[in-house]
Amino acid sequence: MKTTNIFYIILFLIPIFISSCNNINNTNDTNKKSTALNNNDIDIREESVNNSIIVGTFNIKWLGDGIDDNTPRNQTDINNIANIIKDMDYDILAIQEIENANAIKRILKILPDYKYILSDKFYPQNIGVIYKKNIDVSMECNYKPLSLDGRSRPGLVLNIKANNYNFNAMVVHLKASSRYDSTDALKEKSYELRRSQAQMLSNWVDSMIAIGKEDLIILGDFNDFVNRKNNATLTPLLENPNLTCLTAKEHSCSNPYHYTIDNIFVSNSIKKRFVETSLFTYDIHSSFNDEEIETISDHCPISIQLKIEEDGE
Repeated sequence: MKTTNIFYIILFLIPIFISSCNNINNTNDTNKKSTALNNNDIDIREESVNNSIIVGTFNIKWLGDGIDDNTPRNQTDINNIANIIKDMDYDILAIQEIENANAIKRILKILPDYKYILSDKFYPQNIGVIYKKNIDVSMECNYKPLSLDGRSRPGLVLNIKANNYNFNAMVVHLKASSRYDSTDALKEKSYELRRSQAQMLSNWVDSMIAIGKEDLIILGDFNDFVNRKNNATLTPLLENPNLTCLTAKEHSCSNPYHYTIDNIFVSNSIKKRFVETSLFTYDIHSSFNDEEIETISDHCPISIQLKIEEDGE
């Protein structure tokens, strides 16, 4: 039975149609120690680097619209989330576990300098991006190949222009392994699906580069850390010579003995723009008490800084 499932997935992977997207209208030191920003008196940006942007990812844990939410939040809870984003001064922030547009708007009411794009409805958890209004972000497509079994979340492909620098990004929330995987067979199926998603992402990168789009970022919740030895699922991405995982050695803010599952992969051309000391995890456990953390997230946001003008430009 296991062999049949793997064969089916392989057949599904054969068409390499990755680089094209359906036209969809949009709605509107390297491993720096994780640190909390409690006040606005700390600037995460490297002052010596002009013309740069901060790009991050944050799984906000069942962010709902205020109606029958899985994780109920009052206005103080929403303020806490918004203040993290404000303190970090993100230019572009990929977000996961978003119920709908109204959920994002609860945060953006406090952040008037930001806009958003949300993926197509994948109830009850969608992915999206919020970004500063001075940056041009457009949605290219919901990347449906990631939804291998018809139940997993598609990716969100974006075109981003900051000043004169143009690049593509894909926001992801890959298949999770959870308590519902109660048998060895279910666990193996979960691993296989995530491996297949990783292969799809690797293929997407290769096909984008083949058509001349070399500046690429893949970021989000990968539901696995890249250094896993047993049942590794992200190997196709790690073995792709066109990619580097900037977060490979970053530890989880919830458990310092574990590595992060929120990752940022960049293509070789974007790696050249990476500010080496800028990898940063906002440690919510150092900024908030246990009750507050429950209504913020079970993840910590992680970010990098990119030069949008290379030396000599």
